[in-house]
Amino acid sequence: MFLARLASCHGGMRCTTVLPSLVLPCLPRASDRNTVAHRSSDRLFVAALVAGTLPGIFSYVAVGIAVPGIARDFGIGPQTVHWVASAYIAAMMGGMLIAGALLARIGLRGSLRAAAVVFGLASLWAATTDGFWPLVAARFLMGLAGGLGQPLALVVMYEAWPAHERGKATALSGVAGAAVATLSPSLAGVLVDALSWRAIFAAPIPLALAFLLAAHYAPVRAREPDHSFDFIGLIAIHAALLALLSLDLRQPFASPATFAALAVLGASSGVLLWRQRSARAPLFDPALYRHPAYVAASVCALLYGALLFGLSYLLPIHFQLGLGLSATAAGLWLIAPGVAVVTAIHFAGQLTDRLSFRPILAAGLALAAVGTGALAIGALAGTVLAATAWAIVARSGTGMVFCALNTGATRVVPESLLPQVPGATNFFRILGGGLGVKAVSLFMGPAQPTAPSAGGFSGAFLLMTLLAGIALLAAWQMRPLRSGE
Repeated sequence: MFLARLASCHGGMRCTTVLPSLVLPCLPRASDRNTVAHRSSDRLFVAALVAGTLPGIFSYVAVGIAVPGIARDFGIGPQTVHWVASAYIAAMMGGMLIAGALLARIGLRGSLRAAAVVFGLASLWAATTDGFWPLVAARFLMGLAGGLGQPLALVVMYEAWPAHERGKATALSGVAGAAVATLSPSLAGVLVDALSWRAIFAAPIPLALAFLLAAHYAPVRAREPDHSFDFIGLIAIHAALLALLSLDLRQPFASPATFAALAVLGASSGVLLWRQRSARAPLFDPALYRHPAYVAASVCALLYGALLFGLSYLLPIHFQLGLGLSATAAGLWLIAPGVAVVTAIHFAGQLTDRLSFRPILAAGLALAAVGTGALAIGALAGTVLAATAWAIVARSGTGMVFCALNTGATRVVPESLLPQVPGATNFFRILGGGLGVKAVSLFMGPAQPTAPSAGGFSGAFLLMTLLAGIALLAAWQMRPLRSGE
C-alpha cells in the first residue's frame, strides 16, 4: 500500500511529477508504445535506469554536510561557499528544461550516455580540483547532467509502461530516490570524517555510469530533429539567475560588481521577455498566467522551493557548526527528518485524493513555519534532540506540501493546459531553491571562514518561517477551476 501511494504521488496525473512539459512531445508514437513497454520491462535496464538517477539526488542532499569542510579548506565564508549548492541547483533547472530537446535530437540512448559521461567527468573534476571556482564550475556541470537524467528516466518510467504497470515502475523510482535522500546525510558524514569532503563528489561516479548500461539496453526511439526549443531563452534564464545569485547586498549599488550583476540581470530578463513573445516555442505558455490561481500557484512554488532547498542546505550546517556535531553524527541525526518527509508524502498523497488540496497545503506550510520558528528561537533549550524534533516537524510540513502543491497546480487551470503545468511549476520550485540557498547564506555571517553565529542561524530559520507564511497566503489563492476539487 505504501509503495502504491508513493507511486501515485510521484507518477500519477493528479500529483504531477517533475517531468517537464517540453519532454512530452518527444514520447514514442502510439505505434511504438508496445515495443517500448516490452523492452522497458527488462530488469537490468530498469535497475540501471533507476540507479543512474540516484547520484543527482545524493549530490545535492549530501552537499550540506561538506560545506563546513569546503569553507575551511578554501578559506571562504558562508556568503561564498553557498555557490557549491547554488550552481548545482541553477544548472539542474536547465538540465530538466533541455531534456526534451536533447531526446528529440540524439535519442534516448545518446541522451543517457551524455548524462552519464558529463556527470562522471564533472564529479571527478569536483573531487580533485584545488580551486574553489573550478569546484563551482564542476558543480554546475554536475547539476546540468543530474537535472537531465531525471526527466529522461521519467519519460520511460512514466509514459512507456502500460497503464496497469505504471504504479510498479514509478514506485521503484520514487522509493529508491526517497531512500537515497534519507540516507545521504549519514553516508556523507561518514565519508567526510573518514576521508574528506572530496569523497562526497567521487562516491556517486559508479552509479552515474549506470546510465551507460541503461543506454545499451534502452529502446530505440524515432528522433525529431525539427523539435523546437528556445535555447536563447534558456541561456537568458541562467544568466539572470546567476546574476541574481551573485549580488552582494553588503556592497553599495554603485560598486562595479553590483552594477555589473544588475546590468546582466536586466539585460537577460529583457531577452527572456522578448523570447516569450517572439519564439516559435517559448519556454512557458503565456496562457498559464492568464489564470490568477495559477499565478498564485507559481508564487507558492517559488517560495516553497526556497523553503525546501534552503532548509535542506541549512540543517546539516546548523547541526555541525551550530550544535557542534561531527559530520557523521550530524548525518545520523538527520535520518529521522528524512524519514519524516517520506512518511508525510505518503499520508498527504492519500489525503489529497480524498480532500481538497488547499487545507493539506495550508497544514503543511503551517507545520513548516512552526518547526523553523522553533529552531529560530531555540525552543526546548536548543539541544540536539530538540533541534531534531523541530526539524522533523518542519520537514514533515515540506513533505505534505510536495504532493498538495503539485496536485493543486493541475486543478486551477483548464484541461487543455495540463501538459504545461508540471514543467512550469517545477521551474519555479527550482528557481526558488537557488534563491533560498542564497538568502540563507546572507544570514550566516560575513565572508570569512568562521562558524556562523547563533544569531545568524536564528535569522536564517526565521527567514524560512517568513517564507512559509507568505507561501500560505499564496496557497489560499489557488482556487480550483473545476467544481468538486
